[in-house]
Amino acid sequence: QAQAKSLYLPVVRPAGGDWFANRDVLLPADPGVFGDAALALIRRGKFERRLARALPAHVLTGAKVLELGAGCGFAAALLSMAIAGAGLVVQEADPALEAVMVGILRRNAVTAEVTRSRDYPGGASVAALLSAHRPEVLILGCPRLAVGALAQGLDAQTGTVGRIVLHGRMLDPGSGGEDIARLLEGRGFSALEGLDPGAVRIFSKG
Repeated sequence: QAQAKSLYLPVVRPAGGDWFANRDVLLPADPGVFGDAALALIRRGKFERRLARALPAHVLTGAKVLELGAGCGFAAALLSMAIAGAGLVVQEADPALEAVMVGILRRNAVTAEVTRSRDYPGGASVAALLSAHRPEVLILGCPRLAVGALAQGLDAQTGTVGRIVLHGRMLDPGSGGEDIARLLEGRGFSALEGLDPGAVRIFSKG
């Protein structure tokens, strides 16, 4: 779990840095954004490498994807390059990290809708996002998402979400990821086997 724990600095202040390809996604080795462990992985081309291996294999061509807590935008950029016709909507609550994400998506020529509803931990907001975008894949990367909010959002949506992915900060110790996993299992989602649960967890409906 060390990789997820040290992805980003607690306070993001972009300072610039050289760019490195990570699974064809260009990322900046910016010491004002990423923790030391993440910087080392970026320079070696191995940032969130287990997510990079697993995610494209579980997203269908043309799928609608909504990511809450998109961080630097790596997952969205990865899917844009790997999945033809994927419809991407991304959200990041931290304004400084959101600006970093927008820059990375632009550098990688990724087309994604950036939603700036920063209050998504509120259940009504989650429900509104799910209703507005009707995703088939929901990616959760931020521990600020409350279990009750997600429960309310899932109960209000019309059954389009077939896969839910937990990664990054959502898997930090004490982030609530285990509570989210229990909620999903109670809503009929099953955890896919063969993945590193410290790096990525994928739940499938039915």
